[in-house]
Amino acid sequence: MSRYRLIFLIIAILSTGFIATSLVSYHVSRTSIHNAIVESSLPLSSDNIYSEIQKDLVRPIFVSSMMASDTFLRDWMIDGENDINKISRYLQEVQTHYGAFASFLVSEHSLNYYYGQGLLKQVRLMKNVTPGITVCAPWPSLMRSM
Repeated sequence: MSRYRLIFLIIAILSTGFIATSLVSYHVSRTSIHNAIVESSLPLSSDNIYSEIQKDLVRPIFVSSMMASDTFLRDWMIDGENDINKISRYLQEVQTHYGAFASFLVSEHSLNYYYGQGLLKQVRLMKNVTPGITVCAPWPSLMRSM
């Protein structure tokens, strides 16, 4: 019987050692992977996300800034917004040149909404609208207040 006890004791010690080694290895690996993700992968991901967002925002801001300082556009508006074909061609060119999904212009004077195909509509400014009920586009009023 002592021989069976000795074999059982050796098997128990070896099994306990293997289980303990596996648990310690699991814990060390888990901690190492967690630290690697937190210290290197997440910052890289957040930097990539930030740069993508920035890239998506910089181009429209640049194009709108360019349009705001364009002398053709200013002269066309000062002259009374008469030739809609000129502004249509201009907006089509802006859209093509910068690879934009759409290009548009809303005149503060006439409230006309121009896009690459011509005059789309005339927008109305929101005044004293009941909260939760939108009767017209809210963004011209918001942009005007900026």
